[in-house]
Amino acid sequence: MICVGEDRRKALRTQYSKTAISSLEFLEALPFASLASFLVEIVARSKKLKNWGRIACCKEFNPDDDDEIIETCKKPPVDVTCHPMHFKRPFNGCWRRRSPYSLFGWNIGKKKNADIKPQPKYHDTDLPFSLSLVEKTFLRGRELNCCYKATVDGFSATNFHDCCDFKGPCVIIGYTNKSFKFGAFNPEGYRSTDDYYDTFDAFLFYWSDNGETDPIILPKVGGSGAALFDYARGGPQFGADGLLIGPPLAPVMGGFAGPDTNSGIGNLRQAKSRLGLSYAKRRDGKESLFGDKSKATLEEVQVFCCPQIASLY
Repeated sequence: MICVGEDRRKALRTQYSKTAISSLEFLEALPFASLASFLVEIVARSKKLKNWGRIACCKEFNPDDDDEIIETCKKPPVDVTCHPMHFKRPFNGCWRRRSPYSLFGWNIGKKKNADIKPQPKYHDTDLPFSLSLVEKTFLRGRELNCCYKATVDGFSATNFHDCCDFKGPCVIIGYTNKSFKFGAFNPEGYRSTDDYYDTFDAFLFYWSDNGETDPIILPKVGGSGAALFDYARGGPQFGADGLLIGPPLAPVMGGFAGPDTNSGIGNLRQAKSRLGLSYAKRRDGKESLFGDKSKATLEEVQVFCCPQIASLY
C-alpha cells in the first residue's frame, strides 16, 4: 500500500515538472513573437506610405538630377497696436487673435455681450411717503428711486416683475380710483420664485382721511408664516388674503405653474384685502385695507427700491 502511494507521488511530480518546462518554453518564445509582429507592422506601414506618396504625386529627391527645390516663407502682418498677450502663435507660423477662454466651458456658445446686464431704468418721481416709514428697515438712510410705475410700464404682472425682480427690499404705493392711498413694505424683494416667505418685517400701511401726514402701519400678526408670496404671474401679495394686487388668474402650484406660463397673468388694476388673519386690522376696526369694501380698482401702482442694493444682484 505504501509503495503504491510512493510510485503515484513520483509519477505526479514528473507530470508537474513537464508542465513547468513547457510553460518556461512558452515564456521564452514570447519576445520573439512580439518582435515578429512589430516587423510585420513596420512593413505594412511602409507600404501605406508608398501608396500615399503615389496619390500625392510625390517624388523622391535625387541629388544627381537637375530638380530644384524652392522654399518660400511669408510672415503675415501683425497689428502692433494690440497687446501682445491677446495673440498666440500656432505651429504653422501664423498669428491669430485669442479671446479669454474658461477651462470649465461655461462661456462656450455664448455671444460676446451675453453677460452684459441692461441698466435698470428709474422714473423721476418724488417719494410719496416720509423716510421715517422705513426707519426700522433695511432701507434706512438709503436713496430710494421709483423702479416701477404702472401707468408708464404697464399694469400686467409681467411688466411688474420685469421692473421689480432682483431689486431688493421695496416699498409699494397704490392709489385707488377714489383717491385712497395705501402701501406695503416687502423686505425680501421679488424674484418670481412662485414661493412664499416667512418674516415679521413686512407690514401694510394706509393714510387716513383726517389729513394725517404719517401713515398708519398694520404689522404682521399670527406668526411669521406666509407673510409674502412671490408669484411670477401675479403682482404683490401680502399674506394669503392681507393684500393682493393683481393676483394670478390661474392656480399656481409651487415652482411649476402649468404648461402655459403666459396664461392667467394678473392685472394690477385689481386689488383685494382682508385683514385680521395675517395682518392687523385697521384702527377703526374695519377688516379691509380699503375700508368698507374688500375689493378696489387701482389707478396707479408705484414701487420704490434702493439702486445701490439693486446693483448687487
